[in-house]
Amino acid sequence: MTAEEQWEEEGTHLLLDTHTLRPLAEIDYPAAPGVAAVPLGDDTWLTRDEETARRWTTA
Repeated sequence: MTAEEQWEEEGTHLLLDTHTLRPLAEIDYPAAPGVAAVPLGDDTWLTRDEETARRWTTA
């Protein structure tokens, strides 16, 4: 088991204010998102698991 797999179920993703980095909300995904989120700079982000990359937005 890798560290990524170990923490996948326990990880929390937070939506942050881009200027202050103050947490605005905890993201509640409809499906397991994977561990890392990659911001794309257009108010969307990517997550991935072993087979799938997903693009997310708050809108």
